[in-house]
Amino acid sequence: MSILIVSPDGDAARSLSSALGRTGHPSHWIESVDEAREHAGHDATLVLVVDQAVDRFRELIDDVSTATPWVRVYEMAEANADVVSGHSVLRKPFDAAELATLLGREQKLAEIDRRRHNVEEHAEELALLVEASFEAIIGLGPDGSIRSWNRGAQVIYGYEAAEVIGQSIAIVEPQPGAALGRLVVSETKPEPVEALRRTKDGRDVIVLLSVSPVARGRTFAFAEMSLDITLRRRLERELEHEKRLAAIGRIAAAMAHEINNPLAVVRAANAYVAEVARASRDELLIETVDDVRLAVERIGGFVNHVCGFSRRDRPMLNDTSVRESVRMALRLAKPRAAERRVDITLEPGADLRLPHDAARISQALLNLVSNAIDAAADGGCKVIVRLVADSEAVSLQVDDNGPGIPESMRGRVFEPFTTSKPQGKGTGLGLAITRQIIEDHSGEVKVGPAPGGVGTRAEIVLPLVRKPRASQRPKAI
Repeated sequence: MSILIVSPDGDAARSLSSALGRTGHPSHWIESVDEAREHAGHDATLVLVVDQAVDRFRELIDDVSTATPWVRVYEMAEANADVVSGHSVLRKPFDAAELATLLGREQKLAEIDRRRHNVEEHAEELALLVEASFEAIIGLGPDGSIRSWNRGAQVIYGYEAAEVIGQSIAIVEPQPGAALGRLVVSETKPEPVEALRRTKDGRDVIVLLSVSPVARGRTFAFAEMSLDITLRRRLERELEHEKRLAAIGRIAAAMAHEINNPLAVVRAANAYVAEVARASRDELLIETVDDVRLAVERIGGFVNHVCGFSRRDRPMLNDTSVRESVRMALRLAKPRAAERRVDITLEPGADLRLPHDAARISQALLNLVSNAIDAAADGGCKVIVRLVADSEAVSLQVDDNGPGIPESMRGRVFEPFTTSKPQGKGTGLGLAITRQIIEDHSGEVKVGPAPGGVGTRAEIVLPLVRKPRASQRPKAI
């Protein structure tokens, strides 16, 4: 950082440069514009003294002033020369010592301007970076009031800056008091945490959140940065499910071998008992044989379905009675209901024939009824099954008067391995398998509170006209 003197007048330039050196202010004397421009390119000039006798001196002044806005410019001119540029003028002859003192002060002022310019430029760059960041960067006051809100915050939370400036950060918190609690913790332990936030349109998002106290400055007391990781967490959960399903597939392959062999023995023995029952005309024995046959088919169908849980096999559609498929499921559920002392009622209603895979629809309904039995056993011990039809669809409804779905599980009941039953009492695959079966029939499954707010209603909806198979998702009711 120096004083640059550009002049072909050797005597004047040398006397000024010597005087500057004696006062401790370094300077460079250059005669031509090209050399001066090159020197200014690698050395930020603080004071520029240009002799009007230099060719293209105004061009040099413009270039240096543009590159270094803090530069102080002086034109060196003859005593009688006209100057209209507006810059300060040093007329020859001059007192070099007096002029050196003046230029020394100008050098210090230019250095102050240079530093201020760099700080402002750096602050502007930081502001642009903050504004362009896809992360939410929010400045907070001591009480948690929002004082700055970047574009990333607008994208993640949905609010415009004008809507939230001055409001509490609690506006994006679904849990009362969580925001101020984080501010208190951040003063002693500022580290990133996963947090649940709520957007303007009411969606819950998972963010990686860090809150840090600002050591200096009067504008902000805390700086908050958050990154939306909702999609990342969902993909991680799906990947974890895929890993578990792959493990289930390997286990199921071994299980099928171990189960199918003794199952074949049971099937053969039951066929022999069926002959004896028909010969003796023992009605109770005949009914027992039918129950064993249904149970054997149920076990075999379940094993085959778990083995192909990740494979979407097409259902075998036959135009059969839907009510008969319901009765088949209830017959298989009867022993479980008796064991849990739960009363199952099938409400009267019209029968309806519909193209469907009776065995798989029965399996899907049995999963819902089994869950209802377990829930009702912890409540009023009643399960009601009904068949409702209209011009577009058939609905199989299963109501129980149990304790209902836990708040923590709502929205996740169809995820594989999700269960509210005690450890060892459920696999968490029943509703996932039911969903797949019903989606293969172009239908949908709904699970939610029962009408009246007591217990749970699970519902299978099958369209009368089968649509092309597509990926659907269950709905909460």
